Amino acid sequence: MDEEDHNAEPPPSGGSPDEATDHPVQPAGSADADADADAENEAEAEGSAGADADHEDEAEGSAGAGVDVGDEEPIEAEPTQMALNADAQSAIVDGVVALAALISHAQASMAQLIDQAREWNELTAHSVVIPGEPRSEFEVQQLAFRSFVSEIACALRIPESTARALINDSEMLIHELGGTFQALADGEISYRHAQLMIDQALTLGPESRSDFEDAVLESAKTLTPSKFSNKARKLRERLHPESISVRRTEAFERRRIEFQPDLDGMAWVSLYQPAETAMAFYNAVRQQAMRLQRKDEPRTLTQLSLDVAVDAMLEGVQASTSLGSVAPLECGCPGEQPESGGVSGRVGRAPFRFGAKE
Repeated sequence: MDEEDHNAEPPPSGGSPDEATDHPVQPAGSADADADADAENEAEAEGSAGADADHEDEAEGSAGAGVDVGDEEPIEAEPTQMALNADAQSAIVDGVVALAALISHAQASMAQLIDQAREWNELTAHSVVIPGEPRSEFEVQQLAFRSFVSEIACALRIPESTARALINDSEMLIHELGGTFQALADGEISYRHAQLMIDQALTLGPESRSDFEDAVLESAKTLTPSKFSNKARKLRERLHPESISVRRTEAFERRRIEFQPDLDGMAWVSLYQPAETAMAFYNAVRQQAMRLQRKDEPRTLTQLSLDVAVDAMLEGVQASTSLGSVAPLECGCPGEQPESGGVSGRVGRAPFRFGAKE
């Protein structure tokens, strides 16, 4: 047997020679080195994974850079001076609207207090009237009411006619037009809207007033007083229980002319007459005034219309009245005096015919 065979180490017990050949025995200390190398490799792998995760986070952050996330506030552009001015004006207007609502609420409260005072005046009428000659209950109530009207007029420094209207309107609002009163108290309508509602409702019977109020109250909250008045008047015509012929006959009996002084030596003259008569007069006056318009005419169409109307009325009155019984009437319009008697038209001598058509 060779020397190399004697020097060969025997295989480990329990193992076959083939296994010994396939798995050679490593020198001492080699296993520890391998373990350290494996640990370093695992650490490098974990570090690489962490770096990849960091890169992913950075990528996600870059992708969402323009998105508002978390508690971060979006960046807003600086408002322009025009926008700031508009916002300031809107704030002032909002204050005006709020104040108007407060005024309406105060007027509703005043109406409520005035009506309470009226009721108290009725209950205590006998203590208000000075004892004297025997009077009926109606007379006592009338005397007490007159005293109440005078007191309101003095307290508010208004004419007694205005105080009487204020008392009557307050009673109407509280006892018959509750929806209107509540809208006024809530600041949804003005006192002018409430007055227009009262004026139209008073011409209806008590049984029709509630339906009328329900039909037009929402319009009062959105329309101007003028537009609301037109709509309420048209609806009132449809709801009125009496026929138009009966109402027209009654209204015709109330036709009249009124004079109201104004400032600076001026005054108003109002004519209450049938609508077709008033329209015919107005159209004739306007047509005559338009015929008199010239380039060298300094007066406006409105001024010309007034002068035509005054001349027509004064000439008509004087033509039917003996000039010896009354002094000639002067309209006060600028112009030359006529050479003969009477009052000439200050707007020219074009013939004027009432109701004439072109």
